[in-house]
Amino acid sequence: MYRYTINVIVFLLALSPIGFLNAQDSLSPKVFKQTIEANTNAVLIDVRTPKEFEEGHLEKAKNIDFKNPNFLQKIDSLNRNTPIYLYCLAGSRSSAAAQKLKANGFTNIKQLDGGYLAWKNDNLPIATNSISKDEYTKDDLQKVLESHTKVLVDFNAPWCGPCLVLAPKIKKIEKEFTGKVFIERVNVDKAPALTQSMNIRSIPLLVLFENGKPIKALEGNQSLKEIRQFLQ
Repeated sequence: MYRYTINVIVFLLALSPIGFLNAQDSLSPKVFKQTIEANTNAVLIDVRTPKEFEEGHLEKAKNIDFKNPNFLQKIDSLNRNTPIYLYCLAGSRSSAAAQKLKANGFTNIKQLDGGYLAWKNDNLPIATNSISKDEYTKDDLQKVLESHTKVLVDFNAPWCGPCLVLAPKIKKIEKEFTGKVFIERVNVDKAPALTQSMNIRSIPLLVLFENGKPIKALEGNQSLKEIRQFLQ
């Protein structure tokens, strides 16, 4: 069964971290911030790609890309008892990184619930190495919505595993619903302002618009059957 929400103002879809971490090891953005500031020995690690890091990150974070083959080698110099604070864009990579760290002897690991998306949606401070310009904006989406009665917006990212698995299903749906539903794909890395304005906290996320208004949303890597039902 799919889970959906109807909200014409914002989409408050929070991703619950999956894995071995207990609830107390996954901290809300504000608690995460307070805990880091109170713990001077903590090491804050951004496990996203260098490009993502450059476009915006938490102050004092070290960038160690989880997808880099040398990930463990790069953190090997840290004391296994040092408090480690992890985050990625939405929570998937940091959860996987936490599991790998625990398997390699690290004992004190916390992660940011909802990741960098949740941090930004709570309007907490960020640092940047460069000034980045959104490649996809609200105006771009608005033009699409004005041109089609029904629009399915696929919010995704190239590094997102579930998004890559979902992609061929969306292609099939696009063919099946030609003339009925227009498919618009949005890379969240290229649309940070839009992502924040819609309060998107997890990907992949499918949002169905009708007559320019969002009517429901479907998150996660869903089956073709569930997507078809969602579009009815």
